[in-house]
Amino acid sequence: RAEAAFQVTRATIRRIEEEILPAARENLELALRAAADTTDEDNDDDEQEDTIALLEAQRAYGDISRQYLEALVRHRRSMFRINTSVGQRVLP
Repeated sequence: RAEAAFQVTRATIRRIEEEILPAARENLELALRAAADTTDEDNDDDEQEDTIALLEAQRAYGDISRQYLEALVRHRRSMFRINTSVGQRVLP
């Protein structure tokens, strides 16, 4: 069971690192650029929409970052369980 949990958490971390986190980071960067471009212009409606989009992108990035950290904690715990099961340190 410990080995299966290790495999699942490792796959989860890889997926977050390779797919989800870069997409969220790109979305945040696009929202930051859009907000910066809007502040250069004098259109209040666009500025409001871009500000809302920026806040949503920041929230989404924060949520994904928190999920990533929680996945790392679960992965480290699964490594600890493997080490405990075999009675010696096998994984870092």
